[in-house]
Amino acid sequence: MAGAFVLLGTAALMRRWAHYTLTHNRLIVSNGYTGREISAVALGHVDGVLLLQGPIASLLGIGTVVVTSGGQPVLRFRGLSDPETVKERVGRAISSKARSRAVHE
Repeated sequence: MAGAFVLLGTAALMRRWAHYTLTHNRLIVSNGYTGREISAVALGHVDGVLLLQGPIASLLGIGTVVVTSGGQPVLRFRGLSDPETVKERVGRAISSKARSRAVHE
């Protein structure tokens, strides 16, 4: 039970510390307090999106979305309250970007 409280506390802290943004071209992680960009990746470079949830996180409806490029993790969106929806949105954005690129080639 103590692990659940630690998980909730970490998720709450991460939710305030990090701000996640999905644009038409990039995924961005910014500092939630200063607004400074910490990390970003172009959608055209993303090759996968994974959802990580342990059993307790799954029960609580929180999780981490991992974005990969070249088969390696490049961004982690941690402590999300609806990680499945985020994973689906990122996946749709990647697919849309790929279709757009294919039309212009």
